[in-house]
Amino acid sequence: MQLDPTAYIRLNAPNSLGTSGSGGEFATSTGDVLEVACYGPGVFRLRVGPNTKPDYGLVLGRAQRCDVAQPQEGVWTFSSAGARLEITGEPLKLRLLRDDQLLLASITDEHFRGFARLPVIGRTRDGGQWIASFALAAGEPVYGLGEQFGPLNKRGQLVESRVEDALGVNSGLAYKGAPFCWSPGGSASKDGAWGVFVNTPASVLHGVGNPEWSHRSYAIVVDDEALDLFFFAGRDPAEIIERYTALTGRAPDVPLWSLGLWMSRAYYRTPDEALEVAESLRAHRIPCDVLTLDGRAVWDVQTRFDFRWDAKRYPDPAAALARLKGHSLKICVWEYPYVSVHSPLFNDLASHDFLLKTVSGEPYVFAWDTSPATSPFGGVLTISPTRPPTRGGATPTKDCSRPGWMSSRAISVSTCPTMLSPPTAIAARACTTFILCSTTVASSKRRENSRRPPRSRQSCGAARPGAAASASRRTGAAIRRATGKGSPRASAARCHGA
Repeated sequence: MQLDPTAYIRLNAPNSLGTSGSGGEFATSTGDVLEVACYGPGVFRLRVGPNTKPDYGLVLGRAQRCDVAQPQEGVWTFSSAGARLEITGEPLKLRLLRDDQLLLASITDEHFRGFARLPVIGRTRDGGQWIASFALAAGEPVYGLGEQFGPLNKRGQLVESRVEDALGVNSGLAYKGAPFCWSPGGSASKDGAWGVFVNTPASVLHGVGNPEWSHRSYAIVVDDEALDLFFFAGRDPAEIIERYTALTGRAPDVPLWSLGLWMSRAYYRTPDEALEVAESLRAHRIPCDVLTLDGRAVWDVQTRFDFRWDAKRYPDPAAALARLKGHSLKICVWEYPYVSVHSPLFNDLASHDFLLKTVSGEPYVFAWDTSPATSPFGGVLTISPTRPPTRGGATPTKDCSRPGWMSSRAISVSTCPTMLSPPTAIAARACTTFILCSTTVASSKRRENSRRPPRSRQSCGAARPGAAASASRRTGAAIRRATGKGSPRASAARCHGA
């Protein structure tokens, strides 16, 4: 992908608007206000651009005191715990240091005409996209950016922070991307590491020494009204991760069984099929902790999702689960933050204003793409009968091209078509955290990125190392014998069991 540097207005920040105990503000050449703040030891925030969108709650930390100084005309420093962010206003330059050792600096790759190949910081004229560029030393590795299926070192890659249904593990699409990267630095002889987090739910492109942009630069392109970056300085990568998680929140400890093998397929047509797999797993002594029942396995596809088991196949759900649990398995049953228009629950939720709405105030109904020619799921989706109109008589639909990495996560959960043959139309439930998030994004993001069609989010279970080692080489063949044509499928669901 080529990048046109002339599409961006380059910023300078020559005039200070004042400082405080935790940071400062600067007037820029574009009229935008550039803000700098300290968020704890070795953590600095730089934000420039409007502030009209909601706070998506990605950052838990708060601004903290730091030492602010102006060592010389046009240069400002913000220091905390031996770390320092230095800003030169005109031309705009940034430097991140630890114990006076340079960790990260603005782009140094220059065009032969004498100016930086990419803007240090710039925005498009309509203000809908921003760019920031930093220098990379020769051979300096860069890691992170969430789940990606290529090499761990992202140097030389163009990575997009955007949640997609990857439909495999051999492309740039990813289920769990995150716009946070880190580096141990460019020299093994020096101590210190750096990290950068882009605080946005929008799509982010990371040109990490991408040869089409600059071999020697890390460039960030953000589809948002503002550029909001957090810089981390630390003695090593472990300290960078510690400071990042302190800022954004830490996951609780998970039970040991959740790290074991999860067995799933699309899909178990009857409870007996699932029970046969459970029995075969134990007969072959395969160490398995969780068996997944996906949406088509347990719910009526015509009325899904309304918390009612398919009565034809599961007349006694408790008894069916008990038989599976008898093999010392946890049972993971898929749930969805949407409801079919064919379910009685649809009108009930609509009457209480629990559903996402269109701009006209009607319940937002999503129409699946079930065409064999264009649907990413081919013939897996089941086409339901013609759906009824919504309360206003019309049947509103919407192109769900998604704006970004976090919002796509939210919206994709609300429209998760993965191997589930849902009804043609569904409506998202606004009574969950994910859907509240997607409501905000859908209404607030005016520049939707339409490069890819909407797809769903999944999350994968990981095999416990000890269990995998004990199964050794025989595990793959044994799983195939035990499960027939079943293939592992990811799921986002609630797990039932003691």
